Amino acid sequence: MTTEELSLKIDSVAVDLSLKIDQVATTVDNLAISMAKGFQGMEEKFDKRFDSVEGRLTKVEDKLDKVENKLTKVEGKAGILQEVLRVTRQDVLNLGDKFVSYKQFDHLTLRVSTLEGRP
Repeated sequence: MTTEELSLKIDSVAVDLSLKIDQVATTVDNLAISMAKGFQGMEEKFDKRFDSVEGRLTKVEDKLDKVENKLTKVEGKAGILQEVLRVTRQDVLNLGDKFVSYKQFDHLTLRVSTLEGRP
């Protein structure tokens, strides 16, 4: 092999090598572009999903506020009910003071019967 042939062969290998390097560079560039587009698409999807989640959380917070308001009303009504029960108990106790119990009534009936001579 002559030096000219060797030189031509080296040149052709160099050209092939530079073409392969260009192809690799193009492939890497294409890969980078594809990845950028993919990430951009993912970012948009994440934004939509986060907005959706944020909307749901807002609805949940609103519902929890409504439940909290209802519980406050229930607590107020429970307090009123406790007061009514306390007053009712006191009224029942007061009634017991005004009327004779069944046992006392039975005992008094027996005494009257004995005094009047009835069996």
